[in-house]
Amino acid sequence: MIDFAHECPPRILDSFFVGGHWVRASGSERKKIVSRADRRTLAEVPIATADEIDLAIASAANAFEHGPWPRTHPASAQR
Repeated sequence: MIDFAHECPPRILDSFFVGGHWVRASGSERKKIVSRADRRTLAEVPIATADEIDLAIASAANAFEHGPWPRTHPASAQR
């Protein structure tokens, strides 16, 4: 039997999902995501730069101000 948890290599990500599409990270810093159960590296993700954080915040603010969220009833938003 194959133990997929131990056979699969860690995922290496190089982008952030911002404004409905993937944006390639511009910085070179990375963070390993480690399993608390066995300390295996599950993934390696980029660390956002200040400009990437600003872009994400601006995109989220735009989506909130101009998207459906301000008009969405809380019960509908839970789904």
